[in-house]
Amino acid sequence: MAAVNRREFQQQPAAHGAFGRGCADVEAVINGSGTALLAIDEIGAVMLANTPARHLLGVGEADIGRPFQDLPISYRPIELRGPIDEAFRQRHRVRLEDQEYRLSQNQVLRLSVDIRPLQRPDGSVHAVLLAFHDQTRLFTLQRDLEAAHQSLETSIEELQSANEELETANEELQSSNEELETTNEELQSINEELETLNEEARSSYEEMGSGNEELRIQAEQASNYRLYLESVLRAMNGGLIVMDEKRRILSWNRWSENAWGLRAEDVLGTNFDTLDIGLPVQAMRDVLGSVQYGDEDQAETVVEGLDRRGRRIVCRVRISGLLDDNGGSQGLVLVFRDVNDERVREEYARHLGEVISSERNEIYLVDRSSLRFVMTNEGGQRRLGFALDHLSRIALPDVIEDMGVAQVHAALAPLLTGSTRQVAFECRLRTAEGQTFRGTVQVQAFADGSQPMLILSVRDADDSAAAGETGG
Repeated sequence: MAAVNRREFQQQPAAHGAFGRGCADVEAVINGSGTALLAIDEIGAVMLANTPARHLLGVGEADIGRPFQDLPISYRPIELRGPIDEAFRQRHRVRLEDQEYRLSQNQVLRLSVDIRPLQRPDGSVHAVLLAFHDQTRLFTLQRDLEAAHQSLETSIEELQSANEELETANEELQSSNEELETTNEELQSINEELETLNEEARSSYEEMGSGNEELRIQAEQASNYRLYLESVLRAMNGGLIVMDEKRRILSWNRWSENAWGLRAEDVLGTNFDTLDIGLPVQAMRDVLGSVQYGDEDQAETVVEGLDRRGRRIVCRVRISGLLDDNGGSQGLVLVFRDVNDERVREEYARHLGEVISSERNEIYLVDRSSLRFVMTNEGGQRRLGFALDHLSRIALPDVIEDMGVAQVHAALAPLLTGSTRQVAFECRLRTAEGQTFRGTVQVQAFADGSQPMLILSVRDADDSAAAGETGG
């Protein structure tokens, strides 16, 4: 229960142990209560203070047994000694409502103090129990309720005043209504005249409706044709540019937007010769003129430029005339086809043919930037066990067992920086079946052509070592 009681029971013989444990349980219950409790004995000394009371009222362990009148709580927030004496004398409960208790300058609580006499079996009072209830939230709610009530009364007064104004306005509206009735009679007369005019207008409208329906059908047909044509142009796997006789751009499809980085709405109406894009426009002027002025029906040329990402692009361009029904020239039609991949494959095949014709080892072509496999000979496919389409989806570090990506790049660094044309290193390579073998990898760099690449020649180090031991 209280600190004084614990000290007393600690001095008792062991026979009181069970009772002491019972008191400890009661103390736990009292301390677990959410209400601050103080007990004052009949001589005016503090005999109990639970944990909430110590936190709220500042009563410490050293205050147990001290006279209650020496504690600040005996006179703050209110003088409590008189009500305590009354509880002792009258043997009835005393309750003090709504007491302001200031913890600090900015923190104020509203407390209700409940003083109950504790009686012996013979009816005499041996102590009083003070319970301090925190009513701060209730006080705040009550104050808010009073403010709301006051606001409501003010609103009612304002509504009454507004109601009086509305009554005055209603009288004025009645007067205005009489005037409107007179005006309405005049309008009815005018309305009859308008109805006559409306019938005449309706007849004219029906005649116009027939003409509008024919125009709507024609507009729908034109719109459907335009949408169909735009879908075809956007779906083309190539560029399409249509120009009039002054070389002003009339059509610019999706491929052209993606390749040259200009949207259709930005270039329509622009002169083709003035475009500032990666396409060598000026170099095409002669071939465009030969078709436009009738020297040739159509022409084809290959141009090399830069796409919107700054990458090299090779296009085959077919130029045809835009003719009317009578065969007269109305402009030009340019069809672009990206042949960059064809050029790359041709160069791959050429390089691979050169290497295979001069080497008997396993040969691999690897992209210089991504280190992905591009092509290999039959010996390479047979040794690693990967089909060519599968091999083209993996990179060199993926088949090296004992070197990470950073180590592979470090081994190739002299070659990639251009300080040497060939490097060689040993590593353990992994086949498609998961087996490994030790090989010597010789790498050469080919920077010529449109696609720089690396040529890898692999010798099986395990086979070489076995051959050497046999020879020895």
